This record gives sequence, structure tokens and C-alpha cells, in this order.
Amino acid sequence: MTRVAVVGAGVSGLAAAHEAARGGGGVRVTLYEREDSLGGHARTVAVDGDAGPVDLDLGFMVFNRVTYPNMMEWFEELGVEMELSDMSFSVSAQLQDGDEQTMEWGSRNGLAGLLAQKTNAVSPAFWRMIREILKFKDDVLTYLEEHDKNPDLDRNETLGHFVQSHGYSRLFQQAYLVPICACIWSCPSQGVLGFSAFFVLSFCRNHHLLQLFGRPQWLTVKGRSHTYVNRVREELESLGCQIKTGCEVQSVSALEGGGYRVVEAGGTEEAYDSIIFAVHAPDALNILGDEATHDERRILGAFQYVYRLLEEGGTMFSFGEAGKKCQAKCVMRVHDPLFYWKVATEADLGLADAYINGYCSFVDKKQGLLNLLLILIANRDANKQSSTSTSRIRGWWTPMLLTAGVASAKYFLRHVSRKNTVTQTRQNISQHYDLSNDFFSLFLDPSMTYSCAVFKDEDESLEAAQQRKVSLLIHKARVERDHHVLEIGSGWGSLAIQVVKQTGCKYTGVTLSEEQLKYCQRKVKEAGLEDHMTFLLCDYRQIPTVRKYDRIISCEMIEGVGHEYMDDFFGCCESLLAQDGLFVLQFISIPEERYEEYRRSSDFIKEYIFPGGCLPSLSRITSAMSTSSRLCIEHLENIGYHYYPTLIRWRDNFMANREEIKSLGFDDKFIRIWEYYFIYCAAGFKSRTLGNYQIVLSRPGNDKLLPFADNPYATFPAA
Repeated sequence: MTRVAVVGAGVSGLAAAHEAARGGGGVRVTLYEREDSLGGHARTVAVDGDAGPVDLDLGFMVFNRVTYPNMMEWFEELGVEMELSDMSFSVSAQLQDGDEQTMEWGSRNGLAGLLAQKTNAVSPAFWRMIREILKFKDDVLTYLEEHDKNPDLDRNETLGHFVQSHGYSRLFQQAYLVPICACIWSCPSQGVLGFSAFFVLSFCRNHHLLQLFGRPQWLTVKGRSHTYVNRVREELESLGCQIKTGCEVQSVSALEGGGYRVVEAGGTEEAYDSIIFAVHAPDALNILGDEATHDERRILGAFQYVYRLLEEGGTMFSFGEAGKKCQAKCVMRVHDPLFYWKVATEADLGLADAYINGYCSFVDKKQGLLNLLLILIANRDANKQSSTSTSRIRGWWTPMLLTAGVASAKYFLRHVSRKNTVTQTRQNISQHYDLSNDFFSLFLDPSMTYSCAVFKDEDESLEAAQQRKVSLLIHKARVERDHHVLEIGSGWGSLAIQVVKQTGCKYTGVTLSEEQLKYCQRKVKEAGLEDHMTFLLCDYRQIPTVRKYDRIISCEMIEGVGHEYMDDFFGCCESLLAQDGLFVLQFISIPEERYEEYRRSSDFIKEYIFPGGCLPSLSRITSAMSTSSRLCIEHLENIGYHYYPTLIRWRDNFMANREEIKSLGFDDKFIRIWEYYFIYCAAGFKSRTLGNYQIVLSRPGNDKLLPFADNPYATFPAA
């Protein structure tokens, strides 16, 4: 006796169990179903009607002989009675423009349905639309035939482009094509024309939706779908099949001598010769657990699912399996259906754009967005762990969502156009840092330090933590009174003033922001330090080489250099640094495994906040250093875990002062962009998927380092 277990009793499981049981040859089938009823979505409930209970199908249950021949044959073999369905298509559309204000017509009852609105009979526009519908079928069949013959043809052309290229009228779109597509896919009408033409038109062809009349006759199960489910149950029981409803399969594992062990949720174990999984791919993987083979993980793991939970007042979505590893939870409110279109067509940038435009919000206003981004990070990393080697080299041309291909390319081309030449760099920097000094003062600490702070504890003030970070950089640079310090990216001068006050050294700062330059010059004059300090408005490639500097400090400036110019940056530093000098570099870092993909693509930060920016990986820094200089690493420290509280304090200050920010001329959209920016970055540092390094560099043979202690960087200086 061969024992076969079928896991899952939807239509696939019922059909599989029936086929196995009736095959003879001594096969005994056991059918497992987690729910209390069979049939999956083929669920029938009784509702009260005027004449008594009425059976109502919760699932869409129609079929025809042309599209569903296998199901029809199975039903006929089982003796399931079927009846004709009067399903048809009708439109009542409020037109956006044109002479016709409304349009009503239907596909049922022939000409009478077409002329449901009596004015259609004398409307030239209506009859032109009918001619276009007939022409549409020929155009679609030709289009699909060409694509079937030539798989290299672009299959991402949008339906809107197809319609435009074939010259269809707006009435055809508004009163025929858009309504029929929106009906089938339950989506907002404004998003239909952005769908893939090949996908939509193939579906219409396969389901015989291209003709007005002469469509295949639709059928449904007589007495609703529970009739066929009950008939299958009777047949299975007569064939000796054991049916276990309300019985969840917890795991399936291979036995040493052959066969498989099925463990039920209650702990009962059964042995079988074969297992048939008739469940969704992630459920099958969950049941297999560690027993899943590489091919099973690769194939089943490639299926992407969205789970929907409906509650009063809205729809909640949770995504994927990463929730088991990520404890973050959020409840999102979608205010505009364009949210779904934005996410589907623009992926992560679409999510940002949807939030910025107010298409969605979060119940938890402080943690909701952060938790969503943490969930997305967990999903991204989970996908990377299970991906094949080919997916690791994904570039801008293969976005995470295929529907995002056009948008991904658009953003990439815009990103490429912002390469950091000398001229373009000034424009990129000005776009961010020249917004307004008053604006930045509303969320930064009083010292106007715009980089990662270093906190002694979670309750320490942002100002004290920033003072500690500045002192730490000065300490690591070992600045002395007779030194001349060059800071590349001087910001608003917090380090400049502190290093001169602490050591009495000479200082030169470089910035590309006119607003920062004005601010620094004013603060230096107020401090009476003009004799010690000089500020230059120039690119790092334009710093005069008439002198050498004993120390170079650059704090979170290299992120604006760009991948292609990092070698140039280190070459400039090499030419400016004295023989026994030290170079202290602080920078935000992206993990090595994501760098190549990241640098070739655009993202929210590059698009909205830092045009031309590129977070380097640690190896990109060291490769640029070794290629263009003699510098080597003396000390390295990752302070990235301090960036999360830094960003949260900036966000809190920003939101507390949003009315003052609006008074400076910035609108609500700008507020949401910057709120998203702070939380977007905070999620990266909280998840430890971004780092922030401080590196001390010098040249080989620098004997000036010898007098220091064994570990001169062991402790943080006091704030």
C-alpha cells in the first residue's frame, strides 16, 4: 500500500487528491486542511433573503469551455451540475472632456445593450468608438503575434503608449478600455494606462475579451461552489481517502529509510511514501523548514506574495516572511489609491514620493515610518540571503519591481547627469546647504554641527554630544599650537572655532556653500579669531598648493565627492599634506555587498536631498587611498551607532519647529521630504546597515607618531 499525503484542500489539493486516489494501484490518500472546511476560496455562506436563506459564493466562480477545459472535464466526470452565467460588461462613465458628458452601454442583449443610452444611436463619437473596438482586436492580435515571434521585443511598453501609438480616441479609452481593465484588476482608472501592454493584452486575448459579441458562454456551478466541493468530498470518501480538516501540518521531513514524516500541529506523526503540497510557496517553505533543498528554496522563494488583512476603517498590508526576524510593526493609512501605483511603478522612490505627497500616513506618527523602513530593510536583506549569484549584480536596469523599470531608468539618467565635475559639484552642494542658515539652525544644535554626534549616554544633550565628537576629531588629529590645519568641508565652522580655541593653531577651511561661508566669517569675527582662521569658497580640486598642511580633517564631506572622483580627492589630499602630517577622515559607509548596486542607481537621498551624492564602502575608501596616495591607516573606529540618536534629535527639533520653518517660505511638502530624510537615514543606522567611520591616515615612516601611547585613541575626550 502506497501512502500519499496531500497538504492543502483548495481546488488544487482536491484535484490532486482525487487524481491520486482514483489511480488505483493500492494508493491510500490522506488530505490535510488547516481550515474547518474544504475548497479554499470556493466558500459558500448562507445569508438571509426575503424568501429564506440564499447561498452566496464569497469567491469569483465562473469558467468557460475554451479557457478552462481541464476544470470543465473534471466537473463533468464528477457529475457536477453547471448552469449558464449571465455575466456581462457594462459601462456608465462620466467623461472628462468632449461633447459627451456621460456614456452608458453594455455588452448584454446585443444592439439593445449598446443603445442602453438612447442618444448613442445618433452619436457619431459612440459609433466611432464601436469601430475602434473592432479595430482594437486586430491591432492586439497583430501586436501579440509579433511579440510571440520575437521575445527580444520590449515587453515593458505601457498600455498608454500602445493606445497613443495606434491613434485611439479619448472616448475609446474612457468608455471602453480603462473601465474594462479597472473592472478586472480592481484598480484606480488613472493607473490602468501605466500597466504593461503585453500583460494586459495577453490576458484579454486569453480570456476572449477582445470582441463585443460572440464571447464564450460563461458557466458557474449550479447551487453555488459548495455543491462541487461536497461532490468531491463524497467521491474522495468513496475512494477510501482520509480527510483531516482543522488539521494544520507543522512540518514535513525525510525519513532515513525513504518516505516522509508529517508532524501535525497537535504533535501527531504519520509516515508517507509521497507528499503533494497544494499550498502557496511560502507556506510550503515554512512547512519544509530546514529540510528544504537548495532548489526548493530557490524556486519557491522566488514567489512574491502580499497578505491582506481587512479591519474596520481600512486595509492593512503586511509583506513577506521577514516579519519573523523583524519585530517592527506599523499601521499605514492609505489616503489615495495613487499610493499603490507609485510603489508599483517606482519602488522605494515611489514610497517616498507617496509619503511626501500625502498619499499615506501612519497611525504612530513618531515610530510608524521608521518601523516600515525597518521592515523593508529586513525584507531586502532576507531576499539577498536567499538570492542567486546573478541577482547580486542587479543594476539600475533591473529594479526590484519589474513595473519600476521605466522610473528606475529615469532616475538613473538624472543621477548620471549630476556627476561631480567642478561646476556641477557647486550646484549640487548649493541645492542643499544654501537653503537658509536660519533653516538649519532650527534643527541643529547651537554649534550648527551637521554630522554624527558621539553620546556618553542616551540622555545626553545633542549639543554636548556634538562637542564630544568635535573634540574627538581634534584629539585624533593630534593638533598642536604650531600646526596649520586644513578642513575640507568646513560646514558652519564648529570644528574650526573649537580647534583654534583649544590649541591656538592656524586654520584654513574650505566650503562650496556661500551661506556657510557668510556664517563662518561672522562667527569668527564675533570670536575675535580672524588672525588664526581663513575660509575659502572653492572646490577641493582648487585648493591652492602653495603650502603644505600639518593636519587635514574632513568630516562627512567625501559622501559628496562621487564614486568617480574619490581617487582625485585622495590625490589632492596627498599633495596638500605635510610629510609627517595626519589626515583624519569621517564618513558614512555602506556595506560592501550593496555598494556596486547602490552606486549605479538612484535613491531617495540622491533624488531629494544630496544630488550627486555617493556613500562609499570601506574598501572604496581604501582603494582610492592606495591608488592615489601613499597614505595608510593608523586607526579606524565605527561610531555609526551614535547616528541614530543624532538623527532622531534632529527630527524632533525639526518637527517641533515646523511652523517656524514654514514662516521661512517652505511648504508642507518640503516638511514631509525632510521628515522622511531623517527617518530614512535613522532606519539605516538603527538596523546597523549603515556605518560611520573615523579613520586616521598618515604616510609610512611617520616617526612623529612614536611618542604617543600604545593606544592613543583608546578613550574619548570629555565634551
